[in-house]
Amino acid sequence: MRDHPTGGFRLRRTFVVLALASAALATALPAHAANALTIHQIIAKYTLAAGFHADDVAAMKRISDYESHDNPKTHSRTCWGLFQLSTSMVAGHPWADPVWNTKRAVRYVKSRYGNPIKAWAHIKKTGWY
Repeated sequence: MRDHPTGGFRLRRTFVVLALASAALATALPAHAANALTIHQIIAKYTLAAGFHADDVAAMKRISDYESHDNPKTHSRTCWGLFQLSTSMVAGHPWADPVWNTKRAVRYVKSRYGNPIKAWAHIKKTGWY
């Protein structure tokens, strides 16, 4: 017969189980985290995919920061998401999705201003784009 209290054995076993679970989670999390893009990475990816350059990416990042402080869930009565798109642009769409909002903003900027640098210049001059 062993001379140890069962409580101590249970405590050690619980500790070992928790340590193993923690180690398993630690190895699983980096793979998941690697798939998650930051707001600025999303903006860069879709601005470049639209045929723009690094300077344009910087301008799109400035626009997002100016409009929403890089918060994809920001909204007012009439403007929605990272780039504060108008209600008519976002109606029926997933405006809080940073990928969708960025793609739509890039299309808008391209059609209205030609490129993000010109859109940013307009914001600096008028306070809106």
